[in-house]
Amino acid sequence: MRNLSQGLHHNRNKPKNINRRVTKLLDKAKLSNPRHMLKKLSQDIDNLEKFYTDREYRNKLESVSYLSSEYFELERIYEQEEKIKEKLNLPQNCTIKYEKVRCCKDCRHNTHQYYYAYFWDCSSNKLKKKYIGKQLPLPTVNIS
Repeated sequence: MRNLSQGLHHNRNKPKNINRRVTKLLDKAKLSNPRHMLKKLSQDIDNLEKFYTDREYRNKLESVSYLSSEYFELERIYEQEEKIKEKLNLPQNCTIKYEKVRCCKDCRHNTHQYYYAYFWDCSSNKLKKKYIGKQLPLPTVNIS
């Protein structure tokens, strides 16, 4: 009878240990898996582009209360923005905007939409505008 109770007790602990091991292995695999990192970066870039292009989404995130899910999403967007500014050699106090540009005076189509960075140049005392492109670049990430 004693052997039977020991066996049942041993079997109860085994799945928990296996689950812990599996989750640890999955976490390690996700950290070192370049495909996962690239997928995560593309999702972050999509959120950042949505933040720049969709005014309602931006206002919703900026007006959230402290420690909500939107707050943490906004923090993640700001982190991505800092990485992109660093990659493009832009000052951290610059503002990135998504703008529609007219190709002519009577332009009605929406194909001319680009990202620009605005920053103040202290040496010339002027507001500078730098072209970024049609899409934001992926930030550089160290894969170790």
